[in-house]
Amino acid sequence: MVYGKRAASSLYALRETLKRRRDLMGSDSPTHAAMLADPEDEDEAGRDLAKVVVEQSLSARAEKEDLKAAIRQLDQMLEKPDLAVSKWPRMVEECLSDNGILPGNGEQVVVFTEFADTAEWLVARFRDAGYTAERYSGRDPDPVRESVRQRFAKAEFQGHRLDRCRQRGHRPGRPPTCS
Repeated sequence: MVYGKRAASSLYALRETLKRRRDLMGSDSPTHAAMLADPEDEDEAGRDLAKVVVEQSLSARAEKEDLKAAIRQLDQMLEKPDLAVSKWPRMVEECLSDNGILPGNGEQVVVFTEFADTAEWLVARFRDAGYTAERYSGRDPDPVRESVRQRFAKAEFQGHRLDRCRQRGHRPGRPPTCS
């Protein structure tokens, strides 16, 4: 389920998750990793991810080889500048352009996504398309988030990405005051 949710969010998020699995396999107990990932018991998806990433493998060597192969395939796909992303054209045309949000025109948008990895990937996509963009994530330290929030409020960039950041007191659907 973890890998499927990551793949549905973005191939980039899937690749980053597979890298974490490759690097952290067997490094901790799933229960302990889940507790560290979500000490306040508010993020079931975060706990599930932490468990999957550190879980022991019945055949670590073979699994790591399979992970390396899958990561290489994803790298090749993600490196293509013409990578077809199913939701991208519709978002640009129907959500952005139709509302006057064009690259470099100063109009702003907030895009919510469940995973910080997808937010990171979206920032790169927006920048490649000529927009200015930043990530705002519960994964980032408070001073970084505050800096991004202040710069957004001053209209210093167009795109503001918010991932699931409940662990820091923010709620999806309720962006910081940035008018």
